Amino acid sequence: MPGFGKYVVYYWNTAYGLGGCGSANEGDIKGTVSNKVYVCENNVWLEARYREKYCFENECKYFVDSRDNQRYAYVVIGEQTWMADNLNYNIKNSKCYDDLDSNCDIYGRLYDWETALTVCPYGWHLPTNEEWKVMTDYIGERTAGAKLKATSGWHNNGNGTDEYGFSALPGGGFEGVGLDGYWWSANLEYDGSDIASCLYMRYRDDYANFCNYSGGALLSVRCLQD
Repeated sequence: MPGFGKYVVYYWNTAYGLGGCGSANEGDIKGTVSNKVYVCENNVWLEARYREKYCFENECKYFVDSRDNQRYAYVVIGEQTWMADNLNYNIKNSKCYDDLDSNCDIYGRLYDWETALTVCPYGWHLPTNEEWKVMTDYIGERTAGAKLKATSGWHNNGNGTDEYGFSALPGGGFEGVGLDGYWWSANLEYDGSDIASCLYMRYRDDYANFCNYSGGALLSVRCLQD
């Protein structure tokens, strides 16, 4: 049955002119006459996730994490350069939501705060509250969430406009995937505490607000270029 399934995928995609999928074109993104978008992964054309669809329709810039050769899109917002994907680097004290690899493929991995402080690739870092605020002030505090959220994937059509290509998705942190997104900040709530700061967005409003959780909580990471 697995072989038959692969044959069907190959035949269907060839019929729509996608061509071969191999190591030479790993990561290629193509559309079809039926307005679906596919990405070449591990020698098979797979239906694209939000990021690939966005980059098929828009010009994206990428860098490669030399630790595991994962490719990340990035965007410039004001004078800052942000990763446009949640970090998905597999390291101790990180996990996929519900321990499902498919959730890591969509939302990236979840990290505790101490790990989040050190996990960004070389040349990038975990943003501070002040750096998050530079971005949200530039966009507009009351509408930052709406303009940063992806145009699909949020519960009850609580999607955004993704005006800057930041493509925030509701990875949910330790709970609430599809509903909310939480991203660590480099700040402790106060010196000597184990409560760290974070930024969150919810499906039901347009804000991007600060929050705080125990450093042992598992949240998403977005890295900012040094």
